[in-house]
Amino acid sequence: MGTSASYHPSLKGKPEWGKLSSEVTTGCNGQSLDKEKLANIFGKYLGVIGGANKASSGKSAVMGRAGLKSATKLGGFLGSLISSGFNIEKSLKEVGITDLSNKSLSDIVNNLIEYCSGPASTIDDKAAKEATRLLLEEIVEKADTIDSLKEQLKKILNPETLDDIIVKYFGYYIFEHLSVMFWEKLSKQKGEKNRGKLFKHIKDFILEKLKVVNIKTPLKNINWGSDRAKEIISKIFKNVLKVFE
Repeated sequence: MGTSASYHPSLKGKPEWGKLSSEVTTGCNGQSLDKEKLANIFGKYLGVIGGANKASSGKSAVMGRAGLKSATKLGGFLGSLISSGFNIEKSLKEVGITDLSNKSLSDIVNNLIEYCSGPASTIDDKAAKEATRLLLEEIVEKADTIDSLKEQLKKILNPETLDDIIVKYFGYYIFEHLSVMFWEKLSKQKGEKNRGKLFKHIKDFILEKLKVVNIKTPLKNINWGSDRAKEIISKIFKNVLKVFE
């Protein structure tokens, strides 16, 4: 993790950015953070990104667009797995990943990350890509062959759980976005140990908050290339961001 700039260039000097930066920096002191302090961090963060409505609709200049794009592609791939009866080879071929005989699971994951997120030239791109990596590596964690991956997927992936997986993706995306923003700055000013503790608290807080995300539109029988799919993904992202308000 790390980037040549610890903030979005358009944020420098803006009050919203200064408030968030101060809140994060003072919280990076090696101590445990209470929920009020963590809630304050996310309140300031929502101010920086323009609020839940703006970010989830892709209208924020700071974050949202890359995450929405990656989540839609990820959902499409996972939805294809479900509808194909977990014919992994078929689903991978549909996204341009072929010749599996010469690929390890690590290779396949890396190819999927590139398919879902593409090149990372901005902070938002980097956050979306790292979130994709986190989620996919978590999904394949205990598998060591295509067959064992197929069995693992059957246990965790179905039409009823796909929306939960997309929710978790957005949780990781928010976490990675904050990480990319502050990783370099906090490492230099506060040290890696304090930075690590802070981001552990932030990640735990996010995952706890995700438990109360209210999903009203399960991802069943939708055309992932349609505007409807994009609308549903946007709605899920909005619901995720709303729990931090």
